[in-house]
Amino acid sequence: MTVSQTVGRYRRIVGIDPAAKTGWAVLDAEGRRPLRVVQAGSLRPDANAVAQLVRHLTQPSVRPDLIALEDQFFGRNVHTLKKLVETRSRFMQGFEVAGVRVVLIPANDWQMGLLKGIIHAKSKRKDRKAAAKKYGQLLFGEHAAANQDEWDAVCLATWAIRAALWGAK
Repeated sequence: MTVSQTVGRYRRIVGIDPAAKTGWAVLDAEGRRPLRVVQAGSLRPDANAVAQLVRHLTQPSVRPDLIALEDQFFGRNVHTLKKLVETRSRFMQGFEVAGVRVVLIPANDWQMGLLKGIIHAKSKRKDRKAAAKKYGQLLFGEHAAANQDEWDAVCLATWAIRAALWGAK
């Protein structure tokens, strides 16, 4: 299922980039107003921290219409991949129980969809992260997120909103 099939009209979307330090961001997209970052944060994703974040994000005052969760890719380190899948699974289960829709988005999809022209398919991780930060700062200002993990989450959510509006796959 693509993002555009998942999202109809919505006002709030959360981007989550599960990693050793997980970044998350809440974006509002209301009517013709520009996108805005409502909240952003990062955490070490142990079971308690993930559960606390899920509880926070599903409160009525914060509750999103959609969670854009970055999907993992297989690198060289199987141990890291297992940890990332475990973290992603905790998020998915928590949001499913809370009744919030989650869509998995491969990192390459949002990075190439949002940052094309700044990065290319063979860009190194540090270059992709720097490009996401720069893009986010240009769009939302320098203080919308505090660190690279949060900027990745901001950009992931931004791409999901744009994909929903313009039918990107």
